[in-house]
Amino acid sequence: MDKKEIKENTVEIYHKGDSYKVSQTMALIKSEKIKIQDFNIKSSPLTATQLKQFVDYSQLDLNDFFDRNAKEYDSKVKGKNLDQDDQLKLLIEEPELLKTPLAKMEDEVILIDTPTDVLRLKNIDKVIDSYNHSK
Repeated sequence: MDKKEIKENTVEIYHKGDSYKVSQTMALIKSEKIKIQDFNIKSSPLTATQLKQFVDYSQLDLNDFFDRNAKEYDSKVKGKNLDQDDQLKLLIEEPELLKTPLAKMEDEVILIDTPTDVLRLKNIDKVIDSYNHSK
């Protein structure tokens, strides 16, 4: 795969609205001249199929996708014995419970804790010109 093909790749950012973490993550991606598509999951909710795919691509457990800082977490999730179907349904119906932002590139999904986490996407490093990046 040559550099031109890689630059055609897009990073998809899934979030719950404007936040410092989202804006900084997107600014970092844009600074590297990488295409971005952003999706606000409150206005365009994820489907169960998408969420299952994100879990598979991330190699994390579905439980890791819950935002434990969401105000609804304690009343709707904490201490409850939810199977995977219940967890999926809850995350789809209550998008504020989904930990965001999520970054997706090709067949990889990562949860973003800090904006620079997006650089962990496996093909990002192929897009960034390390010689010019250090200047």
